[in-house]
Amino acid sequence: MKKNLLFFMSLIVVNCCAISCLQTFGSNARNIASVSSNACVNNFIHALKIDLEMQSDLNLIDDLMKNEMYLSDFPRSKEIFGSKITTSMPLQPMLEAIIESIDKKHPAISEFFCAVVENKLLPEMDENAQLMVKRVIHHTFLLDAITKAAGDNIQIMEELQTHFYKKRQAFGIRSDFFNSAIDMYRVTGTWFAPAKTLTMDWVYNNTLATRKLGQLTSANFKKMQVQLALNIVEAILKDYTTGYYSNALTGVAPAITIADAGRLVGQEYFLETSTHQDWISLYATWNLAFMTGYSPTMNLFYSKWLIPIVLDVAPNKFLQYRMVSLWLAENFRLFSMITNPKGHPIPRNREISTLWGEVNLKYAKEYTLKYKNRELTGVKDLIMIPMVELRDKIINLIPAYL
Repeated sequence: MKKNLLFFMSLIVVNCCAISCLQTFGSNARNIASVSSNACVNNFIHALKIDLEMQSDLNLIDDLMKNEMYLSDFPRSKEIFGSKITTSMPLQPMLEAIIESIDKKHPAISEFFCAVVENKLLPEMDENAQLMVKRVIHHTFLLDAITKAAGDNIQIMEELQTHFYKKRQAFGIRSDFFNSAIDMYRVTGTWFAPAKTLTMDWVYNNTLATRKLGQLTSANFKKMQVQLALNIVEAILKDYTTGYYSNALTGVAPAITIADAGRLVGQEYFLETSTHQDWISLYATWNLAFMTGYSPTMNLFYSKWLIPIVLDVAPNKFLQYRMVSLWLAENFRLFSMITNPKGHPIPRNREISTLWGEVNLKYAKEYTLKYKNRELTGVKDLIMIPMVELRDKIINLIPAYL
């Protein structure tokens, strides 16, 4: 089984790096709105019937902590969450921070909001749909706090690692790499979920080890570049092989322009990189479209992007907080696939994700012209990933790592 899987992944890598995805990406198929971003965000919020003045629901928070985030028994939860888990409070400050960030920093997301409303692809906002939106907002409220805490504190980051590895063992997932992959496949029924979880383990563990060492060597930063590129390429291959060609091609743009410099700062050895806002904006909208196409756990995965500590953070601090939020979300998804296999799928997700990819591709082409001074032509452009050894490691590591 493993041999067949490695051969299959190897073929995908070779084909995707050798064959262009030259296509006309549905330019006449849909209406892609051109309206001010502020109007787009407001219309989207109105369509989802989000009450900006809502108060946090303590019963819902208790349920999320116990059954969705598995943090109710984390020893430092009271310290990290404080009054967020004991006192009902306005969620408006967080919601307004999210709205302002999308409006000012994420133009493709704003444009997609207009397009999805105009094309009438959003679900009917019945009581169940409104409860799910409320759940996502509350999950975001909690995830923002735990992500910031782990990003800012090495000890908390390490304690979370220990906590979630113990949770996995309780679900029958062994700790060593090979057996954990087999166990994750057994409980999820798919190879992609284990691949993403184990890739993020690799990223999280390496970042933690680097911070504990207090030294970022050239070799270690190159490893981080490989890890980030691998994470992007995994998703590009998934999109490419399932027909989301516009979004697959979009993903090439951030993959070939990964930050080329990093350093550790402060007593907690926070990882800062040369990441810029244009890269973050494109990476965010590309990944959101990707998640929409596949994730049966919409209640878990949108939050990792909506949290202000990721969506609105200074560009040089982005990658560390993003890494923490993604690693946490992968753990939440893993447990959810065990306890609630049906999940909470997004109605018409293929149409929505396809539309989002079409919006994204326009921005990806503009971005590539700006930063690489050339046209974005196809998935074969992955050969432009900087540094020969990085490109070669990606091609070799994808089959070997799975």
